[in-house]
Amino acid sequence: MKTIRKHLRLISPLLSLIFIIYSCNVYVKPVDYETAINSGKKVKVTSVDKTSYKFTKIYEQDNQLIGLADVESRTAKKLKNKILSENDMFKYYILNKDEILKLNQISPVASVLSSIVIGAAVFLGIAFIAVGIGGGISLGGGEF
Repeated sequence: MKTIRKHLRLISPLLSLIFIIYSCNVYVKPVDYETAINSGKKVKVTSVDKTSYKFTKIYEQDNQLIGLADVESRTAKKLKNKILSENDMFKYYILNKDEILKLNQISPVASVLSSIVIGAAVFLGIAFIAVGIGGGISLGGGEF
């Protein structure tokens, strides 16, 4: 049992790091409608009332702007009364251009870099705590 706990102490910070690395998204400066539509990337839409919605993709159909949100996302929960259609993976919403303040597109490079930095900081923090608990910290002759 002690060996399992010892190995879990090593594995759990690494698993935490992996989860953190893949969970961060960074959105860049505002883009226009054409750029957001043509890129096919994730888009954060900020409405005129300062509410933000994150869509997996937006596209234009019959002169209407359509946003795709994951079924279990926060956006889907916020917009539950405004569903155009849905399937097993996505919910589709009509976006009114007059209600949109800005569109921010995801930056894959910045997302990965920030995730690595945050993940490394968390990993180092956990490592310092583990060393402090396991070996004790000596400050000025006394041990804590």
